[in-house]
Amino acid sequence: MKYQFILHGFLTIMVSNIGGIVYSKAIRKLVANEAGWRLLHSAGMMGGIMLLAFASFFDDITAGFPLLAKGLFGVILGSNYFFLAGMLIAAYTAARGVDKEEKGRGNKVVYTCYYIAALLGFVYTGVFIWLGMRRVM
Repeated sequence: MKYQFILHGFLTIMVSNIGGIVYSKAIRKLVANEAGWRLLHSAGMMGGIMLLAFASFFDDITAGFPLLAKGLFGVILGSNYFFLAGMLIAAYTAARGVDKEEKGRGNKVVYTCYYIAALLGFVYTGVFIWLGMRRVM
């Protein structure tokens, strides 16, 4: 799955770079919501780099668990793209998505994206810990 991680890592970086272009316009006050575009650019870059890092060890750590590897790959990508979608919507609509009680459809959508992404992140982190412990012991 190394090359799938590389592909999705660079796709995420591409979206983040586009967000960076808009961020540069927001700095110059040509576009609203500078903070939202900065978040999309910087956090999106980190997400893409994280996927590239996973490419270096994923096949090795999941060796012997082919079905788990496919499921884990889907959970990781789901988390990445839910975060990316939430940040893109937040940048475009200026919704923060931090408080589920805050008014506005954009806020609820962003909150839901972040919530799902965080849950999926918790799941794959736990699975990586379990897999790592199996390799160490």
